[in-house]
Amino acid sequence: MGLICFIPHTEIAPNPAHGDAALKKINDRHSGTMFSSKEYPYYDIEDFSSLKIYTVKDHTQLIHPENGLGSKQHPKLTKKVGTHEKLWQRFKAVIPEPIREDVKEFEIFTDGHGEYYGYVSPLNFIQTQWRLSFDIQDFTYDKKLFYYGIIHESAHLIGFDDSQHNDTAKSYCTNYQILERCANDNSYTQLFYEQFWTKEMVEEAYTYAYDSVENRSYASTKNFVTPYAMNNVDEDFAESFSYFIFSKRPTDLKKIKHQKIEFFYQFEELIKLRNELLHNIERDYR
Repeated sequence: MGLICFIPHTEIAPNPAHGDAALKKINDRHSGTMFSSKEYPYYDIEDFSSLKIYTVKDHTQLIHPENGLGSKQHPKLTKKVGTHEKLWQRFKAVIPEPIREDVKEFEIFTDGHGEYYGYVSPLNFIQTQWRLSFDIQDFTYDKKLFYYGIIHESAHLIGFDDSQHNDTAKSYCTNYQILERCANDNSYTQLFYEQFWTKEMVEEAYTYAYDSVENRSYASTKNFVTPYAMNNVDEDFAESFSYFIFSKRPTDLKKIKHQKIEFFYQFEELIKLRNELLHNIERDYR
């Protein structure tokens, strides 16, 4: 889909103030920022449960629903097809078609409140088709979390898009590897990696993938917008992108985490995208 240039360049530079105006309306209407502070009730489900998987037709319509492996354990959540459809329709209302056109499956799952809110996963080896998965309990419990979550997952769709990587063999790839694929020189993720990460940091992130991020030598609240961003380059990219969408442009760039938000402002197409996303959320979030 070519996300580097999916919004045509014009001679008129995009104005971040347009997005800021929409963000102010959202924050004023919904009492504060879009960063959720709601506490979750702790009745977590220990195991991940896939409830329902839909095929996405023409990147618009959900068809051919099939029960997931966890549907028998959670029949009430599985049968809430109206809620499944509503979550998809709200995602579609906010996220522009060029970003979601490679989403070929939509999954409803749950692992209880908290834990994982959503994720994207490749459906083929060359990573041109994707499954988008939402936790029905998290995304219906807190609207702010829903909007933050779909922006985060959309950041992954942008970073993982097939325009961003190539099939150079792993042993020959000298760039950052996006889900086992080699990042292109001018891809968003490669540029982000070059500016904010090192090979040593990536190796440490891989080594301690299942441990607390606090145990990593590079972990610092001055360098990352959230603790979750410390997990790896892709999550750092997605969380920083989410703050780019839901925060005003930073004025103090002494902290690296503010530099990460500023990173996205060098791309006119992403400023335009920010404006569009915030206007869509302002219209949809009632």
